[in-house]
Amino acid sequence: MTNDLRLKASRYAWEQHLTKPSHEDGASYRAWLAKGDDQDRRSNSARVKAVAVVSIAVLLATAALWSRLIPYEIAVRFVVTIGAISLMINATHLHYYASLVVFGALVLIFNPILPLFAISGDWQRALAIASIVPFAVSLTWRKAWPALDDQLPGR
Repeated sequence: MTNDLRLKASRYAWEQHLTKPSHEDGASYRAWLAKGDDQDRRSNSARVKAVAVVSIAVLLATAALWSRLIPYEIAVRFVVTIGAISLMINATHLHYYASLVVFGALVLIFNPILPLFAISGDWQRALAIASIVPFAVSLTWRKAWPALDDQLPGR
């Protein structure tokens, strides 16, 4: 009995088939590009909404649990600062320069590396509550998710 351990050659030749959109058929190529753009808009809108909602939730929790959040002050500052920076980037893409300035001010106010104030006084609580407003306004940006406007009733 022989143990032949040689590899057998495949009877089939390997052929690589690439699917490319046809440039000859311009309509299907434009539809393919539009589908990709639509997916990009939807994912961007989901990220913008998630960042705004998380930042609002953190600021509401900060205002409600003011005296108990002193040990978690750095975490609160990081979350609000990261949310403000990401919405600054989105405001730049949408050409909302007033919002860009407001979120830039929030980044400076809630800066976790060089804090301007400690989370402890009543006026800081009012500042945390007032900081909710720009994040709430960012949820109403219509240009941030134009792909979803087509799905609304009456459009």
